[in-house]
Amino acid sequence: MRYRKHHLKVLIPLDSEPDLEHRRASLRLKPKDAIHNERQQRQKHNRARNVMKSTFESHHARTTKIQNDLSSSDRDHLHVNLDRNAKRIQNHNKMFMKANDRGRAGWPKLKKNFNGLKSRRNVARSTQMTPVQLLQHASFEDSTDTNLTKGITSQKLSPYTIKQQILEIMSAFPNANVTYEVIGRTASYNDILLLKVTELKRDITRYFRANKNKYVDEIPEKKVLFIVHGLNILGINNLRCLINTKALAILLSYYFEHLDKFDIFFIPLANPDGYTFLGNSQHIWNKNIAPQNDCPGVFLDRNFDVAWNVSSINSCSQLYPGEQPFSEVETRAIRGILHRYSHKIIAYFNVHVGSINHRVIKGDAVLYPNGYTDVQIDDDKYFDLKAEIEEAMKNSSFQNAAVQVETLQNWYGKISGTSVDYASTIYGIPFAMELVMQTYANGQPKEKPSTQTLALSEIWKRVIDTTFNFISRRTNNTEME
Repeated sequence: MRYRKHHLKVLIPLDSEPDLEHRRASLRLKPKDAIHNERQQRQKHNRARNVMKSTFESHHARTTKIQNDLSSSDRDHLHVNLDRNAKRIQNHNKMFMKANDRGRAGWPKLKKNFNGLKSRRNVARSTQMTPVQLLQHASFEDSTDTNLTKGITSQKLSPYTIKQQILEIMSAFPNANVTYEVIGRTASYNDILLLKVTELKRDITRYFRANKNKYVDEIPEKKVLFIVHGLNILGINNLRCLINTKALAILLSYYFEHLDKFDIFFIPLANPDGYTFLGNSQHIWNKNIAPQNDCPGVFLDRNFDVAWNVSSINSCSQLYPGEQPFSEVETRAIRGILHRYSHKIIAYFNVHVGSINHRVIKGDAVLYPNGYTDVQIDDDKYFDLKAEIEEAMKNSSFQNAAVQVETLQNWYGKISGTSVDYASTIYGIPFAMELVMQTYANGQPKEKPSTQTLALSEIWKRVIDTTFNFISRRTNNTEME
């Protein structure tokens, strides 16, 4: 091969390239470093090509040897499988190309479903749900928000606008008849609101048993469940079902499912002053803000006149029971309802949070009298209720969930002046209980349903249904006897 010396001192083969003039012109415009780099890249590419060629040849040789070692039947079976896989890949490519030709890709839908399954796995980890239970409850929050709370604005309860907020919540229950009554006004001029909820349409065709042998068509008067929220406000900001309008509507729906058996008296916020003082903070505060000697506030659930604590507790303590029983407007308002309707009230419930936040784990509990003594007179019915609650919780999606059913004294130690003891001991309310709710962390913001929503549906719906049905059966059996 003949070479010609270029003015840049580069040897150029004269007859190796068809476009010789173009290459000479390009060499005149390139500096020495550019030519050197281009030559290195070409050499690197040639080396890579040679490696690939040798690899392919060695792989082909091994494949040929393996095929030669196979019997004729195995070789035919191998060729059939290879042809089948090739046709499958070819058909899949055709389908994907058709989707692209129509202007949409075939993959986003599969990717969307995969993301949905991935988020569901996160929910399963956060709530310890099994895969089957997860599929059963995956759309709980979406369906609830669509049906029940669709027309409700999600906002925090406010003592100043609570009546309007409750009116909006009650609009989601067209089959409930509601009347409102202001039963007290606090030191800060906040109203204590009472809701009297009854069934809108009663089935007058039903017959009721008067005794063992006779039936009558007179509809008996329903008993009343008296439910109080917000008397104890410690940690209330960490439990949405007590302060958020949408979550409260879900909890109320569990109560109102039993309107065919009971009328319901409901106080949504029994301590509006303390709730306002607490605001959005996480301070340890469980009192109202009524003026006292040293520090403001009285612990309202220790201000009832039953074994009232006469020991000297400073007013700066969160357990301060007040100067005397019923020294506070809030407790006198509850006493007034018990006094007027004690002949109709079959059960009293004080619903509150059990701990200041989700890091303090005390668990969910149903507490019954007494707190001031360890002598229990009528606890057989609560033992029966405990057995039914334990049975109901076996099917909960919270695998470690356990609802304790204990006396007030076993849970808190010796206490006095509680509303539950007052309703049971003084007025003889057959069933008086505290429903103590444990707070749960919500986990990832995008998780649906949230941990608190699942706790409400999987724990407290079961507890409420079991307890209310138990009271209904016990009441009917007693009346028949």
